[in-house]
Amino acid sequence: MKGHASTHTVANRVRALKAFFAWLGKKRYTEGDLLRELKMPKTVDQVIEPLNEEDIKKMFSGIDANTVLGARNSALVSLMLDTGLRLSEAAYLEESDVHLEDRYVKVLGKGGKERIVAFGVACQRAMLHYAHHFRVEPSHNGVSSFFLTIDGYPLSPEAIKSYFKRLSKAVGIPRLHPHLLRHTYATSFLLNGGDVFLLKQNLGHSTLIMVQNYLHIASTRAAIRSQEFSPLDRFNLKDSRRYKHGIDRGSIEGNIYSKPRRRRSR
Repeated sequence: MKGHASTHTVANRVRALKAFFAWLGKKRYTEGDLLRELKMPKTVDQVIEPLNEEDIKKMFSGIDANTVLGARNSALVSLMLDTGLRLSEAAYLEESDVHLEDRYVKVLGKGGKERIVAFGVACQRAMLHYAHHFRVEPSHNGVSSFFLTIDGYPLSPEAIKSYFKRLSKAVGIPRLHPHLLRHTYATSFLLNGGDVFLLKQNLGHSTLIMVQNYLHIASTRAAIRSQEFSPLDRFNLKDSRRYKHGIDRGSIEGNIYSKPRRRRSR
């Protein structure tokens, strides 16, 4: 197998094999379940750090939206970041499924399931800019994709991957890749008050299991953000002795705590 599969990918494949061999045994194609004793491999949950505000600004700074390719790439990145579309979903998006005025796209996801995903005003501007000013004519009547190459052919997932590699090097974000935009969308959606069930629908997941990871990341970020609302910091206490830990540098004797003041004799 080319490349390195994640522990979750390996576990999913082992699970599928176990289910298949269990079916073979049940139908008596084999003498019992041959993989019944096979243990599931352990999985490692890696925390994927989403893009922050500085990363996003840097990413868009590397795109010149006033060129044919730049306008298309700006619209593509905006849509993926603002909707969490999968790489293949963005690549195979039909022109007829893009509703710019109403700000939503109709997506054909995994398992042939269609769903509606809305996008914001900033994304709408980027999409309109591309569609009305820089989108080239399709190479022939059979081309109906929204995102096109400079020659008018559908933009493939491989071409999008290649573009993100170049953009990653150009803007100095080594971890940038198409799926990271999906993670960033999901985390930001929850941090901005989005509902977890609506997120599941927008991402095209059939269960909440995959969404739980995004919920954990969002909760962690929310906890860090709460530093801004520290009650004690907002009291703006000055010269409080409770913060004077360690040696009193103003004392020659090096007392840990300042000495009590002596009363003057009258």
